[in-house]
Amino acid sequence: MPVGPDVRERVAALAKSIFSQAEPKRAVTAREFAMQDQPDQVVAREVDLRSGANRLRIAATEAAARPPFQWLLEITSNVGESDYFKHYLVREDDIVLAQRKVLTPLDAREAEVVLEDLRAAQGWL
Repeated sequence: MPVGPDVRERVAALAKSIFSQAEPKRAVTAREFAMQDQPDQVVAREVDLRSGANRLRIAATEAAARPPFQWLLEITSNVGESDYFKHYLVREDDIVLAQRKVLTPLDAREAEVVLEDLRAAQGWL
């Protein structure tokens, strides 16, 4: 069962807090998303946090890039052991696990996983 807006807000708030505190922020251009119209346009900014073998990346789209992007925040996590690549998209009204171009609404178990990863990364700041 997908999580409700309260969980989405907790994930988004923690990710935004980490993003705002972390430096440096790298500009991500349209070229990196194979967008040909304005390849040098900055469409997102990202932070890349690491601690030992653990890594967590948060990208925030620029307002001018929505659309075509439907996500506000992208969270990519390689924190702890996992059987899969953890890639989440926080959208306006929900949060999804994105694997192999399949978007799956976040359930309570997966929400706890992303929150634990974010809390771990917060400790690296």
